[in-house]
Amino acid sequence: MIDVDDWSLEEVKIFEIFNFRCAKCGRNADCLHEIIPKSNNPKNWKRSENRIPLCAMCHEQIHARGAKNFVDELNRLRKRFNNS
Repeated sequence: MIDVDDWSLEEVKIFEIFNFRCAKCGRNADCLHEIIPKSNNPKNWKRSENRIPLCAMCHEQIHARGAKNFVDELNRLRKRFNNS
C-alpha cells in the first residue's frame, strides 16, 4: 500500500478511484503511470485523466515493452474504472 504522505492530494485521489489497486492486475498499486508520457504531453501529463495506478511489476512490464503499445489498454482500463 502506498504512503499517502508521499503523494499530492490529486495523486491520492487517483489511487482512491482505483481503490489503491493496480489497474492492470489488481495488486496493490505503488506508482502512477502517465498514459501519454510527459515527453509527448508536456503541458497536461500530470492531469488525473492521463495517469493510472500500477504495481511495480506491471509498470516495469509496460516500460520494458514500450508504453506506446499499452496506451489503448490503459485508456480502456481507465474508462472501465470511471464507469464503475
